[in-house]
Amino acid sequence: MSGSALDTLVERCACGEQPIVVVARTRRLARSLRLRVAERRAGDGVAVAEAPQIRTLDEWMAERADRIAPGRLLIGEAVENALWESVIAQPGGEDVAATLDLRALAEQAARAHERLCLWGEPDWDLQPLSRDAAAFRQWLALFRRSLLASAWVTAAELPALYVAALESGGPAVAAASSVALVGFERLEPVVERIVVALGKAGSSVELVEAGQAPAGTLVVRAAKTLGEEVRCVAREIHARLLADPRLRIGVLAPDVGAVRCLLERVFEEELETAGLFDLQPQRAR
Repeated sequence: MSGSALDTLVERCACGEQPIVVVARTRRLARSLRLRVAERRAGDGVAVAEAPQIRTLDEWMAERADRIAPGRLLIGEAVENALWESVIAQPGGEDVAATLDLRALAEQAARAHERLCLWGEPDWDLQPLSRDAAAFRQWLALFRRSLLASAWVTAAELPALYVAALESGGPAVAAASSVALVGFERLEPVVERIVVALGKAGSSVELVEAGQAPAGTLVVRAAKTLGEEVRCVAREIHARLLADPRLRIGVLAPDVGAVRCLLERVFEEELETAGLFDLQPQRAR
């Protein structure tokens, strides 16, 4: 669907005529849509209204976790990573803990588990596994047993459990009457299964493109030194903020850490409140 479909969706959320659940691809997109709905309502003179149901997929699933996975506790990222550390250290004992960065390894394992939940598991027996893959398979089995033993569930598991709940037709998980997925350029297999299961359960499901910001103008400027380049950027930001103080401007650098001190010093000199708004001739240092 085109950008006009997104405008129509915002209007539907603002009017509130038909309950609709909007599932945004990212938190940033969800915030942007909520802001657009609020601006539309303000323009229509609506001072008080029910908050629109605009969530990311993770947020939407988390809100329904007690119904999707009854009797199991949804754990957060910190607890999940700690559990991964525990199962990774278990087979090798102290030797593993001493030779590997368990925290980094646990974070990688958690991300791999999330991808498996989204895309499905490979056929582990189809071909010989590498040493790392074989180790992860072993950790995964221990991780899942630990989750079941503690009656825990991770956020990554909820979408597949939601599909199973919808397919079973249980009354605890009622399908929303209308669902719009915004910004999903491609659907992971588990998201495709959600769309199909919602449709079979009687929901109206639509895919809406997030749209793209209008293309800007690329301007290339040369500078003799890095300091001169940073000061040129700061002065450009200064001029733009004077023209429109509501602007939000981002600065990208190949290695921010290497120029952090220079950026802070020059930006403080060029963008300090006194220099930007001429409130006083010079700030005391």
